[in-house]
Amino acid sequence: EARINEQARRELDGLVQHADFLGLMQREAVMGDTDALAVGRTLREAWDSCWAEVLLGAEDLAPGVDVQTAGVCIATFLWGVFAEYYTGPSPYGQFFRERVRYGGVGVHFGGF
Repeated sequence: EARINEQARRELDGLVQHADFLGLMQREAVMGDTDALAVGRTLREAWDSCWAEVLLGAEDLAPGVDVQTAGVCIATFLWGVFAEYYTGPSPYGQFFRERVRYGGVGVHFGGF
C-alpha cells in the first residue's frame, strides 16, 4: 500500500506540473487531432507500465498474478470526475415532504 500511495503522489505531482500541456492535448484530441490522440495513447501505455512496475516490487502479491492488468485496475481507481443530479423528495426531511433539486460535480483523488 505504501508503494501505491508513493507512486500516486508522484503521479499527481506530474499531473499538476504538466496540467497546461495535458489540457491542450485533451482539447486537441477531442477535436480529432491525430498527433494529440497518439500522445494520449503513448501516455496511457507509459501510465499502465509504470503501475505494473510498482506492483512488481510489492511483497504481498499472489504467485502468477497478472501485474499488467492489476496495474490498469489500480490506476483506474486512483482518480475520477463525478457528476450527480437529483430531483425528488428530500431524503433528509420528515416523511419526504419537501421536493428538492440539486446537482454537483466533483473530482476524487484516492489512495492518498
